[in-house]
Amino acid sequence: ETAAIDEYYKLVGKATSAFHRAMILKSLPRVVNQFLLRTGLYKRFDGGFHKLASLTVQEGLDRLTDNQELKAVLGYNWGDYGCEPNRAS
Repeated sequence: ETAAIDEYYKLVGKATSAFHRAMILKSLPRVVNQFLLRTGLYKRFDGGFHKLASLTVQEGLDRLTDNQELKAVLGYNWGDYGCEPNRAS
């Protein structure tokens, strides 16, 4: 289970970084964003944000481990955001 815990924290770090990169992209002028979207270049800059944002917490935990107790411990704080892990992303 140590590997699952380590991978969880790597994934959280990656999601945080991707979120920051996505917010930087959103702060660029509209014409720049339109160009990046039109050419597909945004995928090189968003750090995988769109892929990670479409993944629920439950799906992420299911990919990491089958241990239900560990999933409960790792996903406990997602309730702070107002929805269950199977709905939170």
